[in-house]
Amino acid sequence: MAIASEIRALVLSGQLPVGAQLPSERASAEGLGVSRTTASAAYRVLRTSGLITTAQGRRAVLQIPRGGVADIMPEPHEGEMIDLATGAPMPHSELLESLYREAASMLPVFFSRTSLPVYGLLELRRLVAQRFTERGLPTEEDEVLITAGAQDALRRVLEAETRRGDSVLVEQPTYPQAANLVMRAGRAPASAPIGLPPDEPGWDSEKTAAAYTRARPICHYTIPDGHNPTGLVMGDDARRSLAATAESAGTTLLVDETTTELTSYPDRPRPRPLASYVRNRRLAVTVGSLSKIYWPGLRVGWVRAGPEVIASLAMSQSGAEASCSIMDQLTAMQVFRNMDSVRAIRSAQLSRSRAAAMQALADALPDAQCIQGDGFTLWVRLSRPLAPALCASAQARGVRIRPGPHFGFDESFSDYIRIPLVQPPDVLKEGIGRLGETYAQLG
Repeated sequence: MAIASEIRALVLSGQLPVGAQLPSERASAEGLGVSRTTASAAYRVLRTSGLITTAQGRRAVLQIPRGGVADIMPEPHEGEMIDLATGAPMPHSELLESLYREAASMLPVFFSRTSLPVYGLLELRRLVAQRFTERGLPTEEDEVLITAGAQDALRRVLEAETRRGDSVLVEQPTYPQAANLVMRAGRAPASAPIGLPPDEPGWDSEKTAAAYTRARPICHYTIPDGHNPTGLVMGDDARRSLAATAESAGTTLLVDETTTELTSYPDRPRPRPLASYVRNRRLAVTVGSLSKIYWPGLRVGWVRAGPEVIASLAMSQSGAEASCSIMDQLTAMQVFRNMDSVRAIRSAQLSRSRAAAMQALADALPDAQCIQGDGFTLWVRLSRPLAPALCASAQARGVRIRPGPHFGFDESFSDYIRIPLVQPPDVLKEGIGRLGETYAQLG
């Protein structure tokens, strides 16, 4: 839409300030000499992009989109773009193809079946349960439900375990799609801040307890391993304290383990699953998927909970919605059977990318601070709160990256950027180098 593009350009140039009111759709149509339909369509594009906000009986007001100004920057030539915004890992092509071939060879057994198993393939559920058991959380197959990815799992748990208007505690910062799911489900997200520099990084038991007192949450969403976006790993003491706080309040811990298998330090001991610290198993629900450790194109996730919760989740869905495709589940079985190899490959990739990114940051952004975490992200604190401006300017230079406010509920974290470690080392070096050049020119 030409109108929408012109308004974006005026905002980026500073000629239209944030907070300015736009004329009504009718007035815009008359002033620009276009039809009312064209003006309405342009306003619709602006609303969808998050550039304007509207309310009944009020004029549209310009605002910064949730992801920052970078979301409305014009796209450079596709071949020049370095994507440091997406957290989707690069697949290991040889392993990807071999595991799919193995899965395809098992597919004919299912040709005569006319429906999908509601809980997911029994053998896959057993393999998921076995992995939990190996990690220190004894699990049986009746405590596992297969889903179409982690977001499907989160949505189901929120719908089954909470009601509209219920308070759901969400870490701040956090995985943006989780907060979006909470809000789309009609639940009320409440903030559970994670400590960041200059304070002690990590989960503060006293602050968590205060958040429980303030919000009285029905559910608490948390990412204890390789936290997205900070990369932090919750220690044993913090897990023990959080489990006790949740049990005392009767709050369900919704534990996201999508990033749990990701590590740059495979020889470093990891704490047991958070759910293993919760005595009342009715209050511990864990979700996970293969999207980060293997490939986002394999839409397989799971829920691990008590048998009564699993039965409730399964029965609340129709058979057609109950699980993902047979082919994906068969492939997931091969991933679990080869998990040590898959994990070793991903760990080696992460280790190389982490080392390259850390060196590039030291060279290009020497004043920046980086949390010493794990997982697939670096959470980088800039010396000035210019993350949205940096991301906007960097995109014009061919680097796409997410600013800190994208991972919060408000305009917090404007001095942070997230760098996913999913690109090859050379790409990370080039991208971070461009970021340093851009940051130096912001003044």
